[in-house]
Amino acid sequence: AEVPDEPLPAGAVTRFGSLHFRLPERIDAAALSPDGTRLALASGPAVRVYEAATWRRLHTLPADGSRGAGAVDRALTFSPDGRRLGYARNGQFAFAWDLTTGKQTQRFDSGDRWGWQGFCAFTPDGLLALSDKEKLRFFDPVTGAEKRAVNAPHTIALSADGKHYVRYTGRIEPVSLVLGDASTGTDLHRFEATVGWTPGVSFAPDGARVTLVPMDGTEVEVWDVAKRARVARLPAPAGPRPPTGQTAGCRNGYDGGFTLDGREVWLQLPSGDLARWSAGKLRELSRMAAGPARSLGCVLPLADGRTALVSGGSGGVRIFDRHTGRERAVPGRYASDAAFAVAPGGAFVAVGDVTGRIDLLDPATGKLIRTVREAGAPVRHLVFGPDGLALGAAEGEYSDDYRTRKRWAVRAVWAPDGKELWAEARDAAKGEEVRDVWPLGFTTEDRIVVSRYPQSGRVFDTRTGKEGPELAVKSSNAAVSPD
Repeated sequence: AEVPDEPLPAGAVTRFGSLHFRLPERIDAAALSPDGTRLALASGPAVRVYEAATWRRLHTLPADGSRGAGAVDRALTFSPDGRRLGYARNGQFAFAWDLTTGKQTQRFDSGDRWGWQGFCAFTPDGLLALSDKEKLRFFDPVTGAEKRAVNAPHTIALSADGKHYVRYTGRIEPVSLVLGDASTGTDLHRFEATVGWTPGVSFAPDGARVTLVPMDGTEVEVWDVAKRARVARLPAPAGPRPPTGQTAGCRNGYDGGFTLDGREVWLQLPSGDLARWSAGKLRELSRMAAGPARSLGCVLPLADGRTALVSGGSGGVRIFDRHTGRERAVPGRYASDAAFAVAPGGAFVAVGDVTGRIDLLDPATGKLIRTVREAGAPVRHLVFGPDGLALGAAEGEYSDDYRTRKRWAVRAVWAPDGKELWAEARDAAKGEEVRDVWPLGFTTEDRIVVSRYPQSGRVFDTRTGKEGPELAVKSSNAAVSPD
């Protein structure tokens, strides 16, 4: 049976699009159960647990307390048997839940807003590991009793067998990492690479290898834990990189590491794409492309061995084919930053998103009436003509660092059939100056008003392409009245 969408907020009568594989707010941390069947997503003051293949919600777990540094993916984890969930929400508060009942079993207060280190893990015997500025501590998740502790401050990763940890040497730049013995707290090896505040560090499921991503994100280092020797350096594919001192990765550092099933190693690229390698032969695999949404996080492989869920900070969970690296569409769902417009008289609603798709929807039911365009340049703004037949669209693509615009266009299309009536486009690759150009509305179905921020506005005849009089409009935040 089809899984129903999320309930509507109070007072809402319909939803345009779907919340399947999407949260209402940004995703702070993500984790997959050991058997690959359940997905946990932390967002604000709650953790939601879903059936990973269908998006059927299983639990909503309150996580009150908002003091201290925010969470990252390694701060959310399932126990080895999948019965419990741990979450270090921030520097002061961490939580444990029993997933058989959906009840919170413990809330751990460090007493310091910078106490817990944005990490938690379960040991094979079911203890919850949390780290602060002094020790790596192991707690009973039911009673909250501290069972043991070792001198391993600032720990950020623990192997699944509970034998080894990786920790920061301190929180003063330059930051480096240390491999240690989790039973004694003895440091065994200091890595040479300088890393960011939240580096990509992960152990293979068997604990035999560990990966780390240097701060510049140019490679993934693969280390043999027993030999304490680097066995491979997986270089990031060539591509544009941010200026020195800036990172486009996961919170001051690029993320990456082993997948939960240990079959792949992945690396977050500045573009938002994910580079991948087979964990056995370290052979490069097809890339997972972020596309215009530019929001890919950790790779979460499902139990079928073919599908991977990839979290995105904007709230979306995206579905990829592991064999091909291609994304699978979620029916009815729009990408982030969708643009909306209501036709005069409320006959229908137009929706466009960064994939370039433009749909007309029924305002009463939210159901699709027709698709104006399947794909194209990212849609940034939509506006209807006075009769609801002509539709104006602003389209734009930004550079990889989001500092400049690569291409920008404004178009007028005929909503009933999607036929283009008129367009004005600029492309930086052709040496053209690219600025914001926005459709403000139509004076008639064939005369569109366009803002060329920050210069002025113009009226264009969509039948002839002729440019009309200049208007004293120096803002994209303007509109044309329906009449």
